[in-house]
Amino acid sequence: MSGDDLQPKESQYQKFLRQHYANKMSIKECDSMISQRKICMENRRCKKVNTFIVKTTQKKLKNVCLNDGKIYNNKQDLYISNKQFSLVTCKLKGNSQDPPCNYRGTGSYQRIVIACKAKLPVHLERSISLSEFNATTGLVSLYPE
Repeated sequence: MSGDDLQPKESQYQKFLRQHYANKMSIKECDSMISQRKICMENRRCKKVNTFIVKTTQKKLKNVCLNDGKIYNNKQDLYISNKQFSLVTCKLKGNSQDPPCNYRGTGSYQRIVIACKAKLPVHLERSISLSEFNATTGLVSLYPE
């Protein structure tokens, strides 16, 4: 079974947590976190990008599917967070997707778009910066980046 598939007895919510939630993580920990959590493509090749939601709680992530998020792009299963989250985005160094996988991490503070099933997050669709969100909604930010 590959790292991108569900691990034995792993629910979609548990897979989401394994691939995208790390309460305590720095931008220098991409290689170890991705390796320890067996995050890779279905063919065992290195993922080009993986984003971790950090410095938060599982409860706050679940709440995006409830009252701390809004339906995104009129899709019933996608929700955009009302608030921004701290993120660590790990991008593969170089062009080769063959292991060993080496990543460069960057930090950001953005809103997240997640897919929810049974009121639980199951997929990280994307993240949206405040300036990008304002451009798509026409809202003017009180706190420019």
